[in-house]
Amino acid sequence: MEALLEKLQSAQARLLSAVTAGRGRERETLRELADTLQELELVAQAAAPAGEGAAPPSALTPTFYASFLLVLLLAEDLNGARFLWKRIPATLKSESETLCKTWGIGKALWQRDFAAAYNAMDQPWPQELQALVELLRASTRESTAELLSAAYSTISTHDAAQALGFAQPNDLLEYCASLQWEVDTAEQFVRPKARSPARRDTTGLEQLETLSKYVLHLEQSTVVKLP
Repeated sequence: MEALLEKLQSAQARLLSAVTAGRGRERETLRELADTLQELELVAQAAAPAGEGAAPPSALTPTFYASFLLVLLLAEDLNGARFLWKRIPATLKSESETLCKTWGIGKALWQRDFAAAYNAMDQPWPQELQALVELLRASTRESTAELLSAAYSTISTHDAAQALGFAQPNDLLEYCASLQWEVDTAEQFVRPKARSPARRDTTGLEQLETLSKYVLHLEQSTVVKLP
């Protein structure tokens, strides 16, 4: 069992290195890493002493689970991240602010609250998690840009900035320019340009479901309530 655990930890380190170095953002690599982390979790639990009150296995640290959550979010597996959070021992959740902060990102993404997700990602992070968080920020921004380009012919600069995670107007303008989106600074709107989803491989039905939920969330969050 110990040999298998060491083998899985070695695979975890190799795959994490590939992902954070930018060599493994493909869905297949992320899925392989997520599967490795899940197997490592199961093997560590099987090798640990059982019984009520037993401490979590030493390999299953808050950092392990935070990394696991971030990998699932990078793989756009929100369901998997939600179920992982539910099975993480309560003792680890209560002891680790970083672990709870990581799930804060997942919860915000689950609720399509991109402003809250970016805000959580912009907080200080431990060095061993920083690269994954930065990748997730870039991935979330790219995915959201695809949704905006598919859902809107025009969108306010305020809503675009919130959806894309930009606090400074110049940062939004620079990003829109990189996508060849037209920005009317006088009228305060952005005209997204349809783009080819190069990295995504979701089916049309999944894309439509995600798009519908996001548009509904954005419209609900920006509705004007009349007196």
